[in-house]
Amino acid sequence: MSRKFELGDVLVHSNVLPLIRNKALTHMLERHKNCDWGVISPGEKANNNDAFKNNGRIVSCYFYYGELCMIMTEGDRRLTLVVLLADYNRVHESFLELKRSQKQD
Repeated sequence: MSRKFELGDVLVHSNVLPLIRNKALTHMLERHKNCDWGVISPGEKANNNDAFKNNGRIVSCYFYYGELCMIMTEGDRRLTLVVLLADYNRVHESFLELKRSQKQD
């Protein structure tokens, strides 16, 4: 039996656009929603497996031509963010604001 989860709305940071053009992003999203967590530590994999079962936040990382791409799906499975690790801190605050606004809907 394969494990899968919903991604919800997928928000992609503009610096990830080259991945879209090369179809790599589609492949990464498929891996993420099929519980292939990519290049994360064994402890983070265990956290993701627990999050999968208990509706927690899931984080996967994949390398693409020397860039580390992070894919994060929130516990309610309504929203997935795709960002390069180098942009994460800048984008994270905007992501949290969007998440707060969705809860008000």
